Amino acid sequence: MKAKLSYDSEADMGYIYLNANKEISIDLTEELEVNAFISIDIDKKKTIEGIELSADEAAGLRDLLYKGETYTKTDHPYLKTGHGFSLRISEKAVKSRYRASEVAFCFAEDEYKGFIGIDLDIPEELS
Repeated sequence: MKAKLSYDSEADMGYIYLNANKEISIDLTEELEVNAFISIDIDKKKTIEGIELSADEAAGLRDLLYKGETYTKTDHPYLKTGHGFSLRISEKAVKSRYRASEVAFCFAEDEYKGFIGIDLDIPEELS
């Protein structure tokens, strides 16, 4: 799995491609149920392929990519299956999580605000 991060300063939006090493076809885009500033792109197999961040939720990605902030922590112990992928755009502690399909969205604040990354479960046969 290879993720790719991007940020569009004109639109003030960030995007996380969860599988940047393959071509994807988006079937549906849905707003994350608990946070109106996060949308998920879903393919025909009902797999989340990308995450769109807007407004304040895009700030962490913007700061990481355009303001030269660095992130060095690599230990993310939470993975449901033990096989997976973690991505953090901040060193802030996780205070709330919301699961949509195989992706756990991680937030620095209660009530699913302050997006800081994801934990993605990968079935053992694919890892």
